[in-house]
Amino acid sequence: MISANLITRTFLLHSLLALSLFIGESTAMANTFRKSELTQNMQPICVGRLILEIPTVANIDNWQYEVDFIKINSIKPPSLSQKAFEAKVSQQETKLKNSPHKTEGMRLKTKKQLSADQVIFVSREDNSDTSGYTVEALYWHPNIEYQFKDSTTNKYLDETTNIISKLIMSFVAMPTMDPTKATPGFCLENGVLASTSTDYRSEDISIKGGINAYPGLEFGFSASSTNKKFDDRTLLERHESSYGLGDAMAQSMIGGTKYLRKGKRTLNGQSGEELAAVIKLDGETSMHANAEFYGEPNVLDKPMIRLSLDYDPSEENTQQITKKTLTEKEFLALWDALLNSIRPRTNSLWGDAGRK
Repeated sequence: MISANLITRTFLLHSLLALSLFIGESTAMANTFRKSELTQNMQPICVGRLILEIPTVANIDNWQYEVDFIKINSIKPPSLSQKAFEAKVSQQETKLKNSPHKTEGMRLKTKKQLSADQVIFVSREDNSDTSGYTVEALYWHPNIEYQFKDSTTNKYLDETTNIISKLIMSFVAMPTMDPTKATPGFCLENGVLASTSTDYRSEDISIKGGINAYPGLEFGFSASSTNKKFDDRTLLERHESSYGLGDAMAQSMIGGTKYLRKGKRTLNGQSGEELAAVIKLDGETSMHANAEFYGEPNVLDKPMIRLSLDYDPSEENTQQITKKTLTEKEFLALWDALLNSIRPRTNSLWGDAGRK
């Protein structure tokens, strides 16, 4: 059971840092293990238009995407076969046809079968709505299943349907995607929205992950295209404003904060800021790092970039008897390995992930 104090403490940690995200081993063996698994052995992954390298022992728990304001969801677990997928599509069609609508008889407006494994449904939001529609596209490939979805009005129905149609038809499944050979376009978890166009569009992608051997160690990464110059408060400005928190726990946390780094930083020509700190509170120590790099308007391979790394070994751990721990030096080494690995795909059409 998580205590109220822990919840408050977690909230304050994130506020102060402006977060928007084996038994019997000898010490020598543990240090060798840490070094090799956390910084020496890194693997590149393609995230949107960018490459990020993460430790080979890391796992990504969550991917989120939105392209042209269309939400894209990875369905897990996916349908086990094309026959199972077709049965799911049939069930959805039956459900929409059997859902009454007060003026149109049923909620289903249209079904468009793009291929055996691609289908689009247009339906009313509910049985009484007469202005809104849900446009939902379903895609299946062995071990992969996606949903493309948006809500729209009568006025924009055709436009939304066309956008979703183009997106789903552009998806190229790559279940074992090697990012050095990825198809040109925008990388998702299990494939690419194929495109060789450099025309601007709204693109957002984020991932979260961790390393099971280190409870309380989590990283987050996001990239968002932008059509205007950044004019909001920066990372450090938001951090400074958080000192307005006046309760006793906040003041105690401020007093227990040691900065490892705090200042301006650039990444591939993009200006930004970073903040890395150690916080000691109630006899427990945690480490947090954040960086932001401000995007170039209307340039797809220079999005707004955010990276975070959090290490709170005090988090409850019921899965392991022994916890591995990180020193400040190891934390910063991992932080730099993540941060320094971020780079655009290597050509103007983003068709080659490439190594440095």
